[in-house]
Amino acid sequence: MSAAGDGEGQEGLGAQPAELAALRSSLTQSDQLLHELRVHQIELEIQNRALVEVQHQLESSRERYVQLFESAPIAYLRLEVDGRIIELNVAAERLLGQERTAVLGRRLQTVVGLSDPIAFRNVLHRSIEQECEIRTEMSFRTTAQQNVTADVIVLPMLKGSEAGQLRVAFHDVTARATAEHNLRFLSQAGARLTRIPLGAPQMLDEIAAAGALGSVDGCWVEVDGVESAAWRTEPLRRRLVGEALQVLRLHIAPTIREATARVASVPGGWKDDQKAPPLWTVVRSWMSAPLLVQGKVRGTITLFQEFSPETEEAAIALTEEFARRVSTLLDNDVLLRRAEEASRARDEMLAVLAHDLSNALFSFRLHTQRGLSRGGEHAVRALGAVARGSQWLLGLVKTVLDLAGTEGGPLKVQPQPGDLSPVLESACELQQLDADERRVHVERTWPDQLTLKFDQERILQVLFNLMNNAVKFTPVDGCIVVGASQEGGHVHIWVQDSGKGLGPGQSDRVFERGWQADPKAGGKGLGLYISRRIVEAHGGKMWVESTPGRGSTFHVVLPSAVAETASRQDEAAVSP
Repeated sequence: MSAAGDGEGQEGLGAQPAELAALRSSLTQSDQLLHELRVHQIELEIQNRALVEVQHQLESSRERYVQLFESAPIAYLRLEVDGRIIELNVAAERLLGQERTAVLGRRLQTVVGLSDPIAFRNVLHRSIEQECEIRTEMSFRTTAQQNVTADVIVLPMLKGSEAGQLRVAFHDVTARATAEHNLRFLSQAGARLTRIPLGAPQMLDEIAAAGALGSVDGCWVEVDGVESAAWRTEPLRRRLVGEALQVLRLHIAPTIREATARVASVPGGWKDDQKAPPLWTVVRSWMSAPLLVQGKVRGTITLFQEFSPETEEAAIALTEEFARRVSTLLDNDVLLRRAEEASRARDEMLAVLAHDLSNALFSFRLHTQRGLSRGGEHAVRALGAVARGSQWLLGLVKTVLDLAGTEGGPLKVQPQPGDLSPVLESACELQQLDADERRVHVERTWPDQLTLKFDQERILQVLFNLMNNAVKFTPVDGCIVVGASQEGGHVHIWVQDSGKGLGPGQSDRVFERGWQADPKAGGKGLGLYISRRIVEAHGGKMWVESTPGRGSTFHVVLPSAVAETASRQDEAAVSP
């Protein structure tokens, strides 16, 4: 048993080295496998860290892209070919005037009021079909009723899941477009203003029409309380009448008053809290500016135009420039009227001179002829009348030269203390020979002395004209009464004839320039007109009383005393 046991023991010992070798081989493989596993683990950790870093870089890049997209100053949108909005940035929200949640999935054509939606749709389709970038300019109105002009770039997306969509960039060029529109408006309006004839009765209508052009919907002009308005489009012309026009006048009145008071441009507009009729969706804002004529505010100009806070400064500049050009036109109109008045004054001065000289020279000729033919006392009287008349004519010529020195200004009188009685006698003497020739009796009735402050040469001119008319219109064997009296603080003068008198309505016209009761009697219809102006320059009055068939009586009332403070020369305007 022991021998057998030993044999078995030896066999067991012989197998152990083999097992040990196998175990050693197994341990070596495990270590190698473990080592490899550890190497792979390290490699995976390196790859994982690299992936994490790449992920961080991608996220950072995406954040930068999102930030760039969102905060870009230019509006970016991603659209379907039919115009539906897929994505937009913050600038696009501001430009459209709506939040993105309210516009996503909607067509851009329904979000804003495009000026030409069909043209915009064609641009989108053409960009996709031609696979090219297209650039255009478009205008639209936002939901806040602001007009926007934008430079638009459309770029098709041709690859990936976004194929068939478009990237669209909007660059707001409203300021540039507004400046261009304003320049075109001022060019067109300025050309039209230069074609308006100065002094035309419809000048305000023409000015209003010149202001309703281009980017301006309408123009309201007011000068010295007279108003006129014009509108650019036919729909506005049809709607802005009657009650609608009165409503508009009420709403722009405060703006006009403020512009007049401040002497500066003032913006105005329809208030959101007011119940606006449909009209005000078109006419929503306006700008008023004062019109300065000869350095004074004579009126205002109001331009109805769309502007936002960003373009208000341009609207102010446009309105002020147009107002300046209108003011220049009105200035020129005033200067033209003054030139015309000066020309009329010059013509009237010549007419006065011709009238008085012709009357006086005709009287001198008669006096001279009769004095020479009769001799003796008649010649002495004739020479005396000619001498007095010559003195008066010298004074008249001096007055005309004075007027010419003032470039055709108004006639002037130079009142000096004196006695009216000799002047009355001189006027009668100048016409006495004519009266004798027609066998007209001249009755004189005035006190020996009538003291007052008057221009003797000018009053002699008045009396000469009255006497000349009385003799001319008094029939043969008629009678003329020349009288004067002191009445309180006035001197009353009258010249009464026994002619046929004035017919109905003629008494109101007898003092009009150029009017004649009987054109066949000769003259130019200036004597009574001139006489009345001279009397009024003295602070007096002149009128006529007449009965058909019973003659006429012309009355002159002059103040007998003039206050010491009234030392200046009085003026009598002789323009019509």
